[in-house]
Amino acid sequence: ATFTNLKLDGTVGAYKLTFSTASPALTVDQNVTLTFGVAHHLTITRQPVGGGKVGDTLTTQPWVEVRDLDGNLVTDNTDTITVGVLSDTAANVAEGSTTATAVAGVATFNGVKFVGTPGSNYKLSFTSGALTNTLSNNFSVTHAAADHLVVSAPAGIRAGIAFTTQPVVTLKDRYGYTVTSGADSSINVTAVSDSGTLGGTKVVALSSGVATFTNLKLDGTVGAYKLTFSTASPALTVDQN
Repeated sequence: ATFTNLKLDGTVGAYKLTFSTASPALTVDQNVTLTFGVAHHLTITRQPVGGGKVGDTLTTQPWVEVRDLDGNLVTDNTDTITVGVLSDTAANVAEGSTTATAVAGVATFNGVKFVGTPGSNYKLSFTSGALTNTLSNNFSVTHAAADHLVVSAPAGIRAGIAFTTQPVVTLKDRYGYTVTSGADSSINVTAVSDSGTLGGTKVVALSSGVATFTNLKLDGTVGAYKLTFSTASPALTVDQN
């Protein structure tokens, strides 16, 4: 009897095949060893963990394995695996490592850095050619260190009268995300004018990184003025003409 298309699905290891006839009742066993099949899909064996600041290296770097259809590790695989951000064009991993080469079927990423909106949940996508891709669990990051100030332009500026639209100063990190937590998020912002007399409450504390002035006014002759908003530590300034 010549068998032509037997196949065996399962995990890698030792198996026993038994061949038998009914009458006469005869059997014979054959021990076989099942090895991995063709590379089919990717699976994450160590999930990426954020928790750090935007632009920092991920706290836990991902590990990805190449598996066959039955989930066996394909130990002769040396494919290159690429990491990206799922469904968010504003977020990226471009500042750090974006690829890793599998060694014996295992790709160990190092230096993956993530930039995205602090506090939001993201997933990383891992791909390699025609292999079925895999997605990470959700993770998030916090804002980076305070880097600069941004001010919204006041309006309705008439001599001796409070601006009809008061300026709002926001503390940003180097990526432009608002610094909403930590000691820097509640420091004072001071307003001064390069000429004339600036009146009203000129020192306002940030609240979650935002300082809203309420009653600034400017006395002086008609003309152009420059308002400067600053913090002491960190020493940051922003001008508004």
